[in-house]
Amino acid sequence: MDSPGMEIDDEDISAISRAWPNLVRLKLDGFLDTPGMFARPSLHGLGELLGRCPKLQELILEVDAARQLPATHANAAPTSSEPHEKLFLNVRTSPLTEKSEEAISKYLMSLWPGEFEVWSTWGDEGWQGAAWKKVGELMQQRG
Repeated sequence: MDSPGMEIDDEDISAISRAWPNLVRLKLDGFLDTPGMFARPSLHGLGELLGRCPKLQELILEVDAARQLPATHANAAPTSSEPHEKLFLNVRTSPLTEKSEEAISKYLMSLWPGEFEVWSTWGDEGWQGAAWKKVGELMQQRG
């Protein structure tokens, strides 16, 4: 399923995950230059999607990773111990807070028991690109 771009939030992600639990690929590109005021799903919304869609292999979704993660989420066990395919997650230009890479990577690993590759489209633009790159590197170190 592809989208040419839209504003989307946690409620929308919840509805998608309930309607199509067997999704293998979901591409919700957002806008080319998504304004900061536009709604994005939170990492909690992403968690709901991953919990309900264990067959996902490719996900393109801009999330608001700048929202505070509850400590219980960052230390949670994976939602399922059943084998999952490797998930490729492109977070595009998702906002995040400085020095949150470790907490975000732990949270993402708690959501998906399989291999998980994360990247962004920030490129070399400022600290955000480097931060998402570090999240991806931490995910690769998972043992």
